[in-house]
Amino acid sequence: MAHLSELDESLVKLGRSVGTRNRIRAYCKAICGWGVDNDLIQVNPFSRFRPETKKEGRAPDLMTEDELKAIYAAAPEHLKWAIEVMTNTGVRPGETELFAMKMADVDFAAGGVWVTRRKTNSPRAILPLLPEFLAKVRGLAEAEPGRTWLVEYGGRQVKSLKTAWWATLRRAGITRRLRPYDLRHWYGSSLLRRGADLKAVSELMGHSSPNLTLSTYYHLVKGQKRAALEHLQVPILGES
Repeated sequence: MAHLSELDESLVKLGRSVGTRNRIRAYCKAICGWGVDNDLIQVNPFSRFRPETKKEGRAPDLMTEDELKAIYAAAPEHLKWAIEVMTNTGVRPGETELFAMKMADVDFAAGGVWVTRRKTNSPRAILPLLPEFLAKVRGLAEAEPGRTWLVEYGGRQVKSLKTAWWATLRRAGITRRLRPYDLRHWYGSSLLRRGADLKAVSELMGHSSPNLTLSTYYHLVKGQKRAALEHLQVPILGES
């Protein structure tokens, strides 16, 4: 069954996503398990398969402000709004966070939106929003009182932004690989660049620990060591 093991290794080399790798390996495990049960093969080479856990890892170089503005300008309306939501919340772009957010989750009295972080199994918590963005959400709620989802397309829940995103990048003339997830990276690194507390940023991002935030974003925060020295006050020594 060497060819199946090679397939397993090639998925990693080809850069397939964690979800895709897990799905293909699960298929292979099930098929080979059927072969063992029916005495067609003796050993299931995928018997020890365990799903991988997706890790955020080190953030890539950020999109520039010009790139962000170009993407926004070229985007259809539903994607423009999704970009605004992501740059103001930093939520993960997918079914568990961005697409799961409902208008009813917005707490105008508390000044934020309630978010459930299923990836880290964190308890439901309020994510603060800037007053300017909260006002936009309020205007949307008043204009569309029957709206269910914070990000919608044609009155229905959005399941994916990939098609609209890649088409928008082409219209914007952007050739390097940028993903909706880079909007989350933009949010986290922007907070840290402006001196936000590391633990607070970690909680806003829904990270499992500040160490993850530090390892993911600190290399992007230029000049922080030099800026830290501005807070150092050394007394004059050697004088009576």
